[in-house]
Amino acid sequence: MDATPSDENLIIPFSLDEYEDRLVPEFRLEDRLAFWDGPIRAFLRERGYALYNICSVFDAADCSLMYPALDTPHRSAPDDDRYAFMDPVEPGHVSCDVVEGLEKSYFDCVDKPYARENRGRAAYAQSIDRPDRHVAVKLVRSESVEIHTLKLIYDASKREPVQGLIPVLEIIPFRGHWLVVMPRWGERIMSPFPTLVGPTLSLIEDLLAGLAFLHSHNIVHRDHGYKNILVNHIPVLGHEEIYDPPLTREPFRNAGVLQHAIFDFDVALIYPDRKSARLPYTLFWLGAYKPTDEIFQGEYDYDPFAADVSILGGDLCSDLQYYTPYVPILAPLFDGMLHWHVPSRLTASQALDLLRSLRAEYPNLDKQPLSEIKRQSVPVSKYDRWAGLPDDFVKRWGHLRTPPVPWTRLFLRRVCEYGFLESCVRLLRRIISSTTAQFACAILFPRTLCRQ
Repeated sequence: MDATPSDENLIIPFSLDEYEDRLVPEFRLEDRLAFWDGPIRAFLRERGYALYNICSVFDAADCSLMYPALDTPHRSAPDDDRYAFMDPVEPGHVSCDVVEGLEKSYFDCVDKPYARENRGRAAYAQSIDRPDRHVAVKLVRSESVEIHTLKLIYDASKREPVQGLIPVLEIIPFRGHWLVVMPRWGERIMSPFPTLVGPTLSLIEDLLAGLAFLHSHNIVHRDHGYKNILVNHIPVLGHEEIYDPPLTREPFRNAGVLQHAIFDFDVALIYPDRKSARLPYTLFWLGAYKPTDEIFQGEYDYDPFAADVSILGGDLCSDLQYYTPYVPILAPLFDGMLHWHVPSRLTASQALDLLRSLRAEYPNLDKQPLSEIKRQSVPVSKYDRWAGLPDDFVKRWGHLRTPPVPWTRLFLRRVCEYGFLESCVRLLRRIISSTTAQFACAILFPRTLCRQ
């Protein structure tokens, strides 16, 4: 394993386990950033990467700013599809009122294609030989599901690009851990809001393809909300700083050159068999920022693979379900991804196949505009995505429409709104499940039980 003498006393000031790190209530970001300014900087330089410089001040969101250490030549398009489109950054493009009250050294950052980091668990760099190629560097534990997943993507991408997952450029051994090098891509995939149907459907297809790849290898992501999805475009980041939509993204999107990718596999899990995969209900909230009704009826566990699909479906529905009268193919897709009866829910690969077949059957939809409309504050579980759809479409695809939620399920959901009753329902479910299992064993394996 590669090492340098300066690695011997290296102290990692953060947990390499994402879940453990989230439980740290307070930490000094300066201490974590100092790690990337230490021996690891020279270590990476020897391997062809120049880490970004770290700005001495934080922005209004308590994020540190990192900016390229090397001059960045601008290219209108990357010559390798794994790297992002990057807008040119002109000195002085950020006005003084945007950074009012901050030190002048702040301008040393914002006049470059800077990145923001709020937990110090990753850093950014440039290829020394190709400074226009910007990368992200993350330290990953050995023998973890995360490194297993990243190696899987790395090996698969040698044959062909893996749609919907962040490319892995290099995996470098480092003092018992791994430094994983990935291209730096941009955030806020739905900003600005899409204006054409085609690129919107391509975005959904990318995410379903990435999820289907993971599930085909028995890997469940668990944390693939929008914050863990990237797009291969880095906008003029002065706009990012004030949270305005990066308007320069829209031409790339409408030209059909944007890719979207799931990343960050810190809390991913791998199972020997998808059919028997279960997790306790308390872990459902880990990545469900807009939770579906998966565990609202007093369930004490859940299927994490099915939850991966419903969580993605819930995120997409919150933005796009109101467009089904204009994009009818979203209705059967979203209903299938959010089916309240988990065994009837589409898997990621089934949802991907359905979307591709629907796009092939209705190719003219891709060219239609997606105008901004007033959204309603209706939960995804209650919104009628089939209202106003053409009769011929409903007749053709109505068999994929999710049936109404039965009254028994609604009753349980109502009961479980009260904490004590919810605990009682979960306990009762456990007792019934355990009793049923014992009864089945007594019927199926009587001799085995008699020998005990």
